[in-house]
Amino acid sequence: MSGQPVEIEVFRYRPDVEEEGSWERYSIPCHPDDTLLDALHHIKEQLDPTLSYRWSCRSGVCGSCALSVDGTPRLACATRIAALGARVRVAPLANFAVLRDLAVDVEDLGERQRAVSPWLLADAAPAPEPAVPLESPAALAAYAGFAACIQCGICDAACPALGRQPRFVGPSAVTLAWRYARDARDRGVERRHRVLAGERGVWNCTQSQACTSVCPQDVDPAHAVQRSQLLTALRALGLVRGKP
Repeated sequence: MSGQPVEIEVFRYRPDVEEEGSWERYSIPCHPDDTLLDALHHIKEQLDPTLSYRWSCRSGVCGSCALSVDGTPRLACATRIAALGARVRVAPLANFAVLRDLAVDVEDLGERQRAVSPWLLADAAPAPEPAVPLESPAALAAYAGFAACIQCGICDAACPALGRQPRFVGPSAVTLAWRYARDARDRGVERRHRVLAGERGVWNCTQSQACTSVCPQDVDPAHAVQRSQLLTALRALGLVRGKP
């Protein structure tokens, strides 16, 4: 890295040596094209090899480098340092337990997502071949926007309802549930309804729209939550059955 100096304040938490986290500042050179992930690599490789954080693809599709940047959850690999200013504060995602430094425990995210069975559910009878039937372009378009979710957890980190109600399945899981609710091949509406209409379900949402405003893939989790609320209400009243 080369260019203008940037001061990066990083949250540090090392459970083997401290009970609470602290902040540590690093001054690094920054080129206009450098990303926040580049900056973290520079810190780890040149200044402090003990820094812990997650990353993988560097292309904005795996979601593993999600962090809180100046209070807003973002993907580190998709965030240009030049757009942030001369001082940047980097912290782990909110609403997640911190394991070490910037690395959070994502098992709760996985558990919330698994609660809505985010995969195709067929009828009880074995499906004829092919097991997964082909779709028309119109059928694909019904859920394609929601299928763009990379399950990074950024929407959950921004969700104020999840911060107050840790048992809430969260916008990430609801988005996955809605994606399959819109899939013509799926037969899992009843199974997911039991979760979405229950104490962990969609009625915990406070409609802040924060989930949609931070999504790096331009998915609309708030829309998925709102439509799921409508569907659960109609099903509870016996006004709709089967696919939405």
